[in-house]
Amino acid sequence: NAIEFDQFTNVSATPGDIVYRVIPRSSVADGDCEGDAFDITVTIVPEPVIDPLLATASACSDTAIGVVLNTDGTSIGADRYTISVFSQDANVAGVATTGALLGTNAIEFDQFTNVSATPGDIVYRVIPRSSVADGDCEGDAFDIT
Repeated sequence: NAIEFDQFTNVSATPGDIVYRVIPRSSVADGDCEGDAFDITVTIVPEPVIDPLLATASACSDTAIGVVLNTDGTSIGADRYTISVFSQDANVAGVATTGALLGTNAIEFDQFTNVSATPGDIVYRVIPRSSVADGDCEGDAFDIT
């Protein structure tokens, strides 16, 4: 159970290996008897990282926000995203695109109306999914305002 809960992060573009060298010891004779050493190799598939330049965007009232989702250029690419709305100011009217397994242009044409005298925000929470291993690797949640 010594390695059961080990966790690793890989934000590169390629899988990486962790190699454990295991030497079994007998529980008999005070553990003085060793077995043959063997290796356990665990491949850490990379997770996608959202481009930090997407953190803030602005658009005029009643125009498409123009945000196209993408990764930072050094991590593995993402081909699907889970999108939710974290918050939406009361002076911003409109319905955001949300859902699971959405494409890179899912929110590009979202439009909102603001007829107040002050700017308003909508905050999307986006979770990228990698195109490696059938999209089983999920990146960290990222907020876009």
